Amino acid sequence: MKMKSKKGKNMLALLLAFAMIVTGIVVTPVNAQAAKKEKKATIADMYAYGDLALSTQEGYYEKKPYQISVKDAIVNRNKKAKYTFYSCNTKKIKVTKSGKITYVKGKDNQYAKVKVKETYKKKTRTVGTIQYTLVSTKILHEKVTWVVGKTYQLSSPDDAWLTEEEAQMYPDIPLETTVGYWRLVYNTEPVDAQETLKKLNGEITDDTNYEDDNEYLTYNSKKNTYTVKKRGTLYFAFYAKNLKTDKFYYVGSFEARLVDSTEATDVAFEGWGMLDDDDDGTEYISVGEKTTYWFDVVPYQYNGTVKVTCSDPKIATVKYKKDKDGANTVVVKGLKKGTVSITVEVNGAKVTMKLKVVNPDFFE
Repeated sequence: MKMKSKKGKNMLALLLAFAMIVTGIVVTPVNAQAAKKEKKATIADMYAYGDLALSTQEGYYEKKPYQISVKDAIVNRNKKAKYTFYSCNTKKIKVTKSGKITYVKGKDNQYAKVKVKETYKKKTRTVGTIQYTLVSTKILHEKVTWVVGKTYQLSSPDDAWLTEEEAQMYPDIPLETTVGYWRLVYNTEPVDAQETLKKLNGEITDDTNYEDDNEYLTYNSKKNTYTVKKRGTLYFAFYAKNLKTDKFYYVGSFEARLVDSTEATDVAFEGWGMLDDDDDGTEYISVGEKTTYWFDVVPYQYNGTVKVTCSDPKIATVKYKKDKDGANTVVVKGLKKGTVSITVEVNGAKVTMKLKVVNPDFFE
């Protein structure tokens, strides 16, 4: 009887297991379920890889502390846990345990790091490190071209990564700053930077309101923008303020050429000499091939004449056209072997590119 009973229990267990498999029921231990659901908190990519910038403007964060957002900085945040912040180098950045940044100092494009710790049920672990890119207030480019009737404003920190040519395509005030407390002084003659600095700091008596409208610009004090009224050339000097000493300091200068939309100051092929090129910058296409080359005009609002020519139309044909995004292009078709010069001429500037038309087997 005992043997029968045991055999019956085993048979019942097998039938139950079979039924669970057929119906798709899977039993997981409670601890395993909890472990599967629980994800550890980590630092958000934007905060971890230095995508966010902190200004090194002197004295700013002492006067205007910046609060790190726990919600934005930490992924899979445990709402029951406590998060604390620690500076990895107090010479560069100071931060309270609650995440309030009160001091920043360092060279441009350096990193300032903040370590984040999580405390939960009396256990503390390191979540990771927040990394900020330090950005100084600086002049990005020495020359810009502005168009009569257009409005310009301060560049954003992202503009610092633009090349000189790319910056001309987005020619706002060529200054990188993440905070306020600045003065932009301009004149039709180069500004005496040090004398103006003394005037701004009250060392020399001066009643000039440097942001007054003049015959060339209209200044919008609420938006910090400048609208161009007439052609000419203006010279700018930029000053930022040390909020600890309440004194301005000189940052740099730039020149703005003010032109009509039918005038250009520069023109250049995009990526010329970078793709399929020879050491001397020569471009290549095959006989029968049609290739498009893009070019940029400064200012980007230019709407004057464009003339595209080929030195020998029997070797290659050229045609100027705008692409679907409104960009300037030259469409070139190779007709027979030979070397030609492709020239783009706008009102005030021109650029020439050397082109070789070769047989298709040249690339094999």
